Parts: sequence; structure tokens; C-alpha cells
Amino acid sequence: IAQAKAGQAASFEYEAPSMNGKVVMLDFSIKPITDNNGEVVMLIPEARDITDRKQVEITLREQEQFLRSIYDNVENFIFVVDVLPDGNFHYVAWNEAAERHSGLSSKEIFGKTPEEVFGAIEGAGDRQRLMQCVQENRALTFEENLTFSGRSTWWITTYNPLCDRDGRVHRIVGTSFDITDRKQAEAALQQSEARFQELATNLPGMIYQFRRGADGFQGFTYVSPGCF
Repeated sequence: IAQAKAGQAASFEYEAPSMNGKVVMLDFSIKPITDNNGEVVMLIPEARDITDRKQVEITLREQEQFLRSIYDNVENFIFVVDVLPDGNFHYVAWNEAAERHSGLSSKEIFGKTPEEVFGAIEGAGDRQRLMQCVQENRALTFEENLTFSGRSTWWITTYNPLCDRDGRVHRIVGTSFDITDRKQAEAALQQSEARFQELATNLPGMIYQFRRGADGFQGFTYVSPGCF
């Protein structure tokens, strides 16, 4: 009010009880009216009910906080790639899990191409899959091998395209799940089976290996020459 009395319009928001007993949020403004000498002779107040708008803002903030908590706290990669009008790709950001695994902060990868982030060979593969996602305009899931700090890792990655109002894919949101342990276990199993078969081939007698599932016998996985 003091500001309005000084000849300047003033506005503020405040909560007020309504006639039905509920609390409403008001956008209150005061407009000063001055005479020919510039003296304030009248104050014109105006109040607008902005309860619905404030509730929408609160809901949006809660949703943003919820999504942010997922983005920052999950142990899987979440990343965003912009698709430029010229068809190039620039990384925009990735979450804290991606920062920990890669050793690169979100600021460090901002505005960089796949080749600048992952190197020439892995980056070229990344670019090819991004192009496929854009061309087909659908989610794309695949396995990929990435090297971080000299360590080879395996991931199941999904690209999700986002379109603008004109239907052009302008952004890709990706998620990656670390399957390095599984791939290493598969490789160790394959090596073990290969050693077994090598030894069994040179041993006399009948040697065989079969797989048993929940429903019983599923089939032979190895039969030595002595079985024939």
C-alpha cells in the first residue's frame, strides 16, 4: 500500500478465506490514480482468484521433483540427446549413475557428438543406431559394448524418440541397464564348456552332457565320439 500511495502500482499474492470457508489464493493489485499535480488521489484495488493456477503449479513442481528423484537415484543410465535440424546429434545431459560409470559429468558431455563422447569407433556405432531411431520413429532396444576408463562394459540400451509439433524427432531419451556381470558369466560358461568338450573328446568311453530344465530332460549339449 505504501508503494501505491507513492504513485507506483503494487501487486502481491496472498491467501484469504472465502465465503464457503475454504482458503483461496488471490493475486491482489493496487493501481494509484493521480491528479494533475501528480498527487495520489485514489487507490483502485483489484483481486483475482488464482487458486486453480497455483494448484497446477504445485502439482507440476511435485511431478518434476518426483521425476528428478528417479532421474538422479536410479542405478541405470538415463540420458538425453538432441536431434539437430541438420541431422547431427548432440548429447544434452545424463544422470548421476551415468556420471559415476563413465567418469564424465553431465556438463562435460553437453553439446558433444557421439564420437566426442565415446570415441570414433563406439561413437560411430552410437550414431548409426540414433539415426535408425530417428528414421523409424520408434523405440529401439539393443545390446552395446562401451569402454569407460579403460574398462569394457556391456549394456542393454533403449532409445525413445520424442517428436515436436511438426512430427519431427527432435530429441531422444535413452536408458541403459548394465549387463556386464551377465555377459562375463556367459563368457566364463562358454569357456568352461569348451574346455570340457576338448577334454571329453580325447577320453575313451561314452561321455555326454545334457541340459535339464524344470520340465525334465531338454536335450544333449555334447556327445563324445565314443558314443558312436
